[in-house]
Amino acid sequence: MNMKTIAIIIFMFFSYEAMFAQKDISSSLTNNEINNLTSKLAMKLLLTDSQKSAVTNLLKTYRTELGKINSAAAESNFKDKQEIVNSINSQIVSLLDSKQKMKYDVLKEEWWTSISEAEKE
Repeated sequence: MNMKTIAIIIFMFFSYEAMFAQKDISSSLTNNEINNLTSKLAMKLLLTDSQKSAVTNLLKTYRTELGKINSAAAESNFKDKQEIVNSINSQIVSLLDSKQKMKYDVLKEEWWTSISEAEKE
């Protein structure tokens, strides 16, 4: 193989990898999954109806913003997935009373893991 062929193969490999790395960023959460994730958190934290509604809206924002990051056509207010997660986390915490905050601190990692798993389905 000559150098040009090797360079083309390397270029194709990195292009292919970049394409799939972007796919991992997009969120495929359905409204049903969002409702299930909200219900799961609501049961554990004893959320009020207004808190549940706010969490549902925050998860929809999360889904939308991840889609924007993945799309060249839309501009996101965030630079990456972690920044979105941090923002949504702080907004969720702002909705909670002190007892709920303590519980959320304990289970937020598990809850976000369940969100990531739902995205992959």
